[in-house]
Amino acid sequence: MCHKHALACRAANERTEPLEGIKIQFDISRPALKLAVMKIRYLRLSHGDHLPPADKFEPYKAVVIVEDRVEPDWQRVVSQWLAETGCLYMIAWGKDCGSWDDSVDMANLRQFEFGEIPNEHFIMTTWHEKETLREVMEFARLSAHHPNVELDRLLLLHIGGADRQGEFMALYNDA
Repeated sequence: MCHKHALACRAANERTEPLEGIKIQFDISRPALKLAVMKIRYLRLSHGDHLPPADKFEPYKAVVIVEDRVEPDWQRVVSQWLAETGCLYMIAWGKDCGSWDDSVDMANLRQFEFGEIPNEHFIMTTWHEKETLREVMEFARLSAHHPNVELDRLLLLHIGGADRQGEFMALYNDA
């Protein structure tokens, strides 16, 4: 590499290194990987519990962990609450998790009176009946991205009897 080229690279805030005849350039002015800090909240509910007020939250993704059987009417209430509070990506796992996909989709449609849903309000939904919870947490952490809105908040919505906040937070953080 000539001296003149090296100076030009430094001036452009680039770093050039030879590697057995191959020139590799790194642009150190823009990190290749953006590290986002995820704000995580845990909420445990038992079937039929009242939900917190549906004040508008910042947009977030939710992992709905269903350990207890849920009646359709209460599932509809929870799904509507997710839609109203700013959930834009819902990932369901556990008992009858496939029904949560449909329930949240319907809640999103009801929000817009079954008309067109603006892209920035469209709720992405997935269910994971054949994966382990560890795999679901990995999906939530690494792959669940909304195409139009950056989501830096996560709700671990646990529908079950015992508080498992520590366990679920560790699963997510280790994913």
